[in-house]
This record gives sequence, structure tokens and C-alpha cells, in this order.
Amino acid sequence: MQCSSQMLLMTAVVGMASFGDVPAAMAEQLTAPTLVQASLQRFAHDDADMVRHAAAKAYERLPKEEDDFAKDAELLRAAIHDEPAAFRRKVEARIQEVLNASHDVSIAGQKPVDAVVRRALDELTEAVQKLNAEFPEALRSPV
Repeated sequence: MQCSSQMLLMTAVVGMASFGDVPAAMAEQLTAPTLVQASLQRFAHDDADMVRHAAAKAYERLPKEEDDFAKDAELLRAAIHDEPAAFRRKVEARIQEVLNASHDVSIAGQKPVDAVVRRALDELTEAVQKLNAEFPEALRSPV
């Protein structure tokens, strides 16, 4: 694991202390439920940030949020590293959908047309929701 991945994992573990314990049943289903939950919460947070920046027409902030999604993806990939290959492939496909959608929002913000930005944001939120749905309900973050 790279040093930056280790830092992300440590940040997530420390940050999860304020979110309470994941139910014991979840711990039996996934090898790193706390990290999964932290990752999903970060995806939801970054989705909300993109919506907020677009609503404020702060389009110059969208590329930074796109970078944050890439960091979220790295964290989630590390969290599911020890899961079965079929599950990892399914989640990886959803992660890629989120990354593509966040890129589309960033691109839409370069020459902003409100309807185009809104459509890209809606697609991003939908992609984050689909990613969230791949995990047990107790781990999901509201999007």
C-alpha cells in the first residue's frame, strides 16, 4: 500500500470514531466495514460539495471536488481490497461511474450552462447512489 493510501486509511479510521460503531452483523459481512462506511460518507459529502459549488456558480471549485472523488475512490478500493473478486469488480465499476460523472461535472463547469451542469450533477448523484446501494444499508450514507 502506498503512503498516501495509508494516510487516507488512517484519516478515515480516526474520523469514524465520531460516527459510532458499525453493527456487528456488518463486521461479519465485510472485512473493513468502518472504512467502507467512511468512504461512502466521503463520496456523499463530495457530491454535496459539488452541488453547493455549482449552485453558488463557484465553478472554479469543481476540479478540486473531482480530485476529492479520486481520493475517495482510492480509500474505497483499499477498504474492499480483501473482498471477493466478483464483489470488487462490481464495486469498481460503480466507482468508475462516479469518477466519470464527477469529471463530467467538472467539464460542464468550464463553460457553464445551467441545464448542462444540473444534468451532470444529477448523473453524479445517481452514480453515487448506485455505488452506495452495493453495500449493506447500515453502511450507506444518505445521498
